[in-house]
Order: sequence, then C-alpha cells, then structure tokens
Amino acid sequence: MGMIYHKKRMWSKLKEKEGETLPFSDSDIEFEERPEEQQYTKTDIQRMSKDDLVSLASEVGIEGAGEMNGADLKRELIEHFEL
Repeated sequence: MGMIYHKKRMWSKLKEKEGETLPFSDSDIEFEERPEEQQYTKTDIQRMSKDDLVSLASEVGIEGAGEMNGADLKRELIEHFEL
C-alpha cells in the first residue's frame, strides 16, 4: 500500500508542473526495426547446436564451417550478423 501511495504522490507532483512533458510518454518511445534478413539474435546463436551452426554458417557463406568448432562458429556468425 505504501508503494502505491508513493507512486500516486510522485505522479501528482509531476502533473502539477504545467508546460513540462512527463518523462517516458508514448511519444518518447522509439522502436528499432530489424532488417528482414537479420533474423537471429546473439542469444539465438549462442544456444544453437553445432549442426545448426554449421548449417547456418554454410548458408551465409562462411568458408570452412565444417572444420570449425562450436565456439569459432558462434564467434564468426555473431561477427557476420554484426551482433
């Protein structure tokens, strides 16, 4: 109950200041659009199995993917996708 009161008090103080915009309003939020071709995140790559990593690396044109270990593949893919 104390937390709710504190938040209400803070918002009422902010509303009292006329002419100033409230912080973090909907108009302040900007969304980052991901290019269509980039569909992987760093976390996605970190969680992939070696077979999936080799397959993806071959698709994007990383040479010698079959001979690399998992850590090297992850590093190369993260660098390739600029993550």
